[in-house]
This record gives sequence, structure tokens and C-alpha cells, in this order.
Amino acid sequence: MTSKKEQKRHFLLVGHSGIYNRGCEAILEATFALLRERFIAPTFTVVSFDWANDRLSEDRWEGVRFRNITPERWRCPHWYLRVARRFFRLPAGDWRSAHRHLRAEYRRADAVLSVGGDNYTTDYSPFPGYYLDVLKYAREQGTKDVIWGATIGRFDDPVVREKVVEVLKDTALITARESLTIEYLASVGITANVRAVADPAFLLEPLATPAVQAYPIGKTSTDWLGLSVSSMLWRYVADGLPAFADERSGRLSGPCALFHGVRANGQGQNRDRSSALVDFINHAIEKLGMSVALIPHVIDTRATAPINRNDHHFLSQIRAEIGKPDRLVLADASLRAREMKYVISRCRFFIGSRTHSTIAALSSGVPTISLSYSMKSRGINRDVLGHEDFVLPVSDLSLESLQKMLQKLIDREAEVRATLEKRMPVIKENARKNADYLAQVLERHSL
Repeated sequence: MTSKKEQKRHFLLVGHSGIYNRGCEAILEATFALLRERFIAPTFTVVSFDWANDRLSEDRWEGVRFRNITPERWRCPHWYLRVARRFFRLPAGDWRSAHRHLRAEYRRADAVLSVGGDNYTTDYSPFPGYYLDVLKYAREQGTKDVIWGATIGRFDDPVVREKVVEVLKDTALITARESLTIEYLASVGITANVRAVADPAFLLEPLATPAVQAYPIGKTSTDWLGLSVSSMLWRYVADGLPAFADERSGRLSGPCALFHGVRANGQGQNRDRSSALVDFINHAIEKLGMSVALIPHVIDTRATAPINRNDHHFLSQIRAEIGKPDRLVLADASLRAREMKYVISRCRFFIGSRTHSTIAALSSGVPTISLSYSMKSRGINRDVLGHEDFVLPVSDLSLESLQKMLQKLIDREAEVRATLEKRMPVIKENARKNADYLAQVLERHSL
């Protein structure tokens, strides 16, 4: 292991949505641990979109302080992105003024780490303007700007691509968590400041608290299938039909209501996909003799939050429709990222749509199916397993495709487990390289 350096460091982490997203929490937790391993007693300031809740967790981590994405007296409403431009009187396309209340934090930091994993993609927005201006503002304050363990791209719109490339080519360091990002950045001429790593969350240590040890998962005579899915999936179904018409109303009679109007095309597949999910769980229980653990990974309980950010709400409706309480367990919404990882590690097989739920499974040696809506799951599977055989595009999701994919995973279980056992030490070492490359930038002022 590389020796620690004597100089104490302070890091500013930006791009963090909130620890209600257990994937974002996993990135934070793993990053704190990794940088403490690499540097002596580093301290951290985390700028959060959910500061009001995240600040209540500061005592969980020594040397960590949370700051609000907006001036703290405003208490950062979740919908701030739609109104902040008016508050700050920002010119079109420029968010740098939104960081003025954090200027001292930017100047104090040895490096600004832009975390979040997929903020520099089009998965959630056609243009990552805010996150680009984070990098530009860091440079203006004389601080090293780093994109930390990320997936980047693809930006097919030429105007958007030009703006993104202009900023990213001058970034001090980009650590890319999978090979598809490396290939994409090379295709747009960005290579000198890019380094291949793995997601820091591969290093997250599971935590076996009494609360999670009380679950029957992994303790019964039946095989346990972990399932972490969200109503978010249906946003990415490429059949051109509307989804989430009622996602903010809260007036839902069951999971099918979440997918109002969303139908699969083609004869024999004209079924509500939520019903297909229910049918698949029943198939796993009744035909394959499995028990199923429903594991939420994004749990935003704020009144203003859309339903697709509360996996627990969605999965509780699935559980209520299926019944079978002795064979179907729902993990509690209060479990933290490390506890969720322990629950996942106790499963024989896992199916997940949230990227960090699948990272938790793969890093625990659990054969996993990734329900994919972007290139990040494809790249991670390619790097970990050497192929994309267990990546199921959301657009292909049906009862039949789930059944076939799970059976293929069962048939190849020994092969997958052997590959994970062989590859995981390499992947975890790649995750540690995030800190090594950061140290190079800080010590040498360049790569």
C-alpha cells in the first residue's frame, strides 16, 4: 500500500444528492475511508442537495461537515434548481454565481471532488450545466477540480458535446469508473487527464448490525433472490409512451397505478410491466422455490419528492399485492448503505436497477442481473465479468425476459462466482487508484 503523506488535506465534495440515496451514501462512505487510508486525518466538506436531512448525520463521520447547496438560511427546497436562477440572477447557462456562498470552502479545499457517479451523463438531464460550472468555479478559486469515479457521456447533441468537452479537457483529473467512459472520452479527444479506476463503492464494507442479522435472508433452507427495483425504471422504457403521469399525486391504489398508460409493444407482451414484475416474483417463489428479499436503495420520504425516488414505497406496494409474508421480505427503509450491502450479500442471486445496489452485490460475490437504462451498468459488467451477458435493457423487460435471464444466471452460477472471486481483488485495487491519482495531482500539481 502507498504510504500516507504527512500533509493534512481538506476535500470539498460536490454533486452529492443526499444520503437518502444509498448509492450516494455508499460513495461518500467509501470515499471517506479510502482517503483516510491514503492521507493522514483528512477532513471533508460535503455540499448536499438534501442538507436539511444530511446534516443530522454529521456525527456518524469524524471530520465531516455538510453544507447546503444554497445559502443555509433558505433550507434548500428540493425544487431549487427550477427557481435558483431567479434568486441568483444568473445569466443563461452560468451557475458559477450559485456557489458564491461557498467561496471560502472552495478556497480552503486542496481539491474539489465532483461525486455522484453519473452527473456528467444525459441519464437525468440533457445538459449537465450545473456540474460543469462546479468545475469552472473550482478553477476560478485556484483549487484542483476532480471528477471522481464517474461515468461520462454519451452526449449526442453536438452543441452539448462541444460545451462538455471544452470544460472536461481542462479538468485536473477525471477518474472514470468503467471502460465505456474511457472509450467515449477518447472518442472526443479527452485522454491526458483521464485515468481508469473502479467505483469507490466497491470498497464499501458491509455492516452486520442486529437489525439486519434479524432478517431470515440467507438463513432458511430456500435460496434467496434479492430484488432492488424502482418505478424509475419505467422512465427509460423506449416505447414512446408516457409514464409517471401521477407520480407526484400520491393517490395510488397499487403498483400498477405507477405505470399508468405504459404498455409493451408486440403480440403476447401487451401487459403492464408492473404486473410482469409481480408475476416474476410469484414465478421465483412458486416455480423455482425461492424466497425473495425486496431491497430499496433510494428512499426519499420528503413530501416534495417524486415517487420514483422512494423505492420503499414502491416495493411495499409490490409486497402487498403478492402477499406470501413467509417467502417475501421487505428491507426496512431505515437501513443505511452498509447495512443494505450486508442484506444483499446474504442473497444467492440478485437483480437490481439501481447501479450501486448491483455494485454492492457484485463486490459481495453475488451473481447479479443488472436492469440497464444507461451505459454505466454495461461498462461495469464488462469490466467485472468480461461480458454483458447479464445486462437486461429496461426496454426488453418482461416476464419472459426476466425468467430467461434468471435461468441463465442459475445455469452459469458456478462460472459467475468463480469470475467474481478472481476479479474482485483487481476491481477493488482499481477503486483504490482513485486516491493514488488524486495524490499525484496534489503532490505534482499534474498527472
